[in-house]
Amino acid sequence: MFIVSDLLSLLPSSDSNVAPRPTVGSPAPKDPNDRLNFPLDPPRPIALVFVRHCGCPFAEDTVHTLLHKVLDDPERYTLASGSKLQFLIVTHAPLTESREWFASVLHAAYESYKPAEGKTKPDSDVIQQHFSLFPQGPSQSLSKAYGLGSLPSYSTMFSKGMWAEFSKLKERGIVNRATASGSDRWAAHGGCVVDQNGTVKWIWIADKIEEFGDWEAAVSSLGI
Repeated sequence: MFIVSDLLSLLPSSDSNVAPRPTVGSPAPKDPNDRLNFPLDPPRPIALVFVRHCGCPFAEDTVHTLLHKVLDDPERYTLASGSKLQFLIVTHAPLTESREWFASVLHAAYESYKPAEGKTKPDSDVIQQHFSLFPQGPSQSLSKAYGLGSLPSYSTMFSKGMWAEFSKLKERGIVNRATASGSDRWAAHGGCVVDQNGTVKWIWIADKIEEFGDWEAAVSSLGI
């Protein structure tokens, strides 16, 4: 089963229906399936995290990094309104497999966190307060609405840079998990921060598999 998913994930993907990349200051794109439109009700900002396929160590590393940032300073991610800044993890696997991957990765990320000397590890409730899942499915309709299509070059799959970063993740215990059905290894990953008014404050689309977004800049775009 997993071997089949691995092979299918290597098939070239289509860039049909990919919208232009949104610009900072523009209204957030409309979700073609009307599941996520802005401004939210009640109005609040959100960080969309378009990860690589479920099972990819680079996708897992993104979740680890974001959760560890929140655990380092939970108060920073509590907004003036009292609401919690949400990181919405957008996957392109079906619902059940996305949920299984999401739960496993968040658990691993929390367990691997080591607080700085003299600090106490926050309770795991932080996970539910700041992280949610949006399984868009293999259609990748939400990704495409935000301008995410395929990586610009298939050569990135086998680049020295990718393998070097892959080895670093392995040293930290982040390795390949089972590839979920519907996975697309050629799909670009990225992120977008949308404020409480539904305005794009930060946008990033990766050009390489191993590329990691500047999530500090993403959060700072909200003035926090």
